[in-house]
Amino acid sequence: MSLFDLFRKKPSMTPERLLDYGVFLRDLNKHCDELGIDRDQHILARVSRFLMFGGDLARGAAGVESVTPETDHLECAASLNMLTQGVHQMMMEKNGEENRQTAGYKAEWAKLWELTMASFFGWDVANPNVRGVAIMDLGSRLNRRLNAENLPLQQRSCDAWGNLLIGLNDQTVSEMGGIYAETVGWAKGNQPI
Repeated sequence: MSLFDLFRKKPSMTPERLLDYGVFLRDLNKHCDELGIDRDQHILARVSRFLMFGGDLARGAAGVESVTPETDHLECAASLNMLTQGVHQMMMEKNGEENRQTAGYKAEWAKLWELTMASFFGWDVANPNVRGVAIMDLGSRLNRRLNAENLPLQQRSCDAWGNLLIGLNDQTVSEMGGIYAETVGWAKGNQPI
């Protein structure tokens, strides 16, 4: 990374990007109202709550209970992968493709990821317990393998998050459940991760 990269400015806000951001806020706020999320919270906190809702929704639609201390590590890793894809998609919806290489984007992405993982799994990402370390390691390896070997599944996961943001209906719920089940199935069929 060059010194220039550290001080790279965000691309200027175009009318199209402003419109996209407005649509993102409208859709997010609609979910906030439906889920009882305070609109006065920081936007990352609202997005994180939406992601946690989506993660639970995907597990429920796949016929799997919420994450507990007894949940299988591989299922947790699949949830972690799906939530990671959700963070990618929400950041793209919020900031746009053109901002991905900026330092501010990466810092905001990391903050949203930490906030979501800590809340979804119930542990401190900065200082996780042994189980948390194992799940994060397995989830990270699963994410890398899927990115390398099954990019279409990862893209469908991002698309499913985008569709869920647009609207909660039978199709989007079924899509989320199907992606989660497919991720677990792929992980189990491609051991060791």
